Amino acid sequence: MDQQFNIDFIIAGVQKSATTWLYECLEKHPSLNMKSTKNEDAYFESQLFHKNGEEWYQSLFAEKKGLKGCVSVDYIEDLQAITALQQRFPNVKVILSLRNPVERMCSAILWYQRKNLLPIKPIEEILTETVKNPSETHQDLIERSTYTAKLKFLKANFSERMHITLFDDVKQDALKTLKQVFSFLSIDETFVPSNLNTIPKKNTGNKFTMQLQRLAPNSKVVGALVNRINQNTQSSDKKYLLPNTLKEQLNQLFVNDIEEASAVLDLDLKSKWF
Repeated sequence: MDQQFNIDFIIAGVQKSATTWLYECLEKHPSLNMKSTKNEDAYFESQLFHKNGEEWYQSLFAEKKGLKGCVSVDYIEDLQAITALQQRFPNVKVILSLRNPVERMCSAILWYQRKNLLPIKPIEEILTETVKNPSETHQDLIERSTYTAKLKFLKANFSERMHITLFDDVKQDALKTLKQVFSFLSIDETFVPSNLNTIPKKNTGNKFTMQLQRLAPNSKVVGALVNRINQNTQSSDKKYLLPNTLKEQLNQLFVNDIEEASAVLDLDLKSKWF
């Protein structure tokens, strides 16, 4: 085990907020050494970490110079792991990616349908179930779109060592957003990755690709094939257009949380998202 091993930063963005895009862009930067795979389960202090040991975890990084970084959307759902990470690496930085909570839920539903965790039916039906009679999976959709308590923890423990990116900013100006991340990490901001405008996990709502991945939801090969097909398939944000009554019900689920989150970050998320 390398006693000098260090983790310099983590990407702890919420699920479906462009963390895979960010990982793949950062992976190409010559000053960074990203964990070899964006395996959500294999984060520091995860169950896989404890099962396989720290030497195994260290082996997931290449033997090269550069700031070491890892990504998992489960970090923000496992604040004990972040506490342990900070205790072990007191200078570690956190990049947190956020998204409109209702849009995040819609994208997550399409993802869960691909992974055979939800039935294939219109998003509005699943969202109505989420509001009226949530199952465990529906509760997960709500919890992963609720931010304030997590942000309070991160703000209290990381303060100036935390950087926020918004999914909206990635869509509007991907290069500017990426340069801000590079600046936060104090690395060359002029570097432009070749995959800047690629959407690695594009959700189109295409029934064929959904059914294909549902046949083998845990297959990396099938997942990569579906992602490649979706990248070459036209889609629009119309899949997130909801009936006004349902949209208002969903907004009411999160409006208080977003108001509090805005105060924590001193950032007006409410006016951006509602």
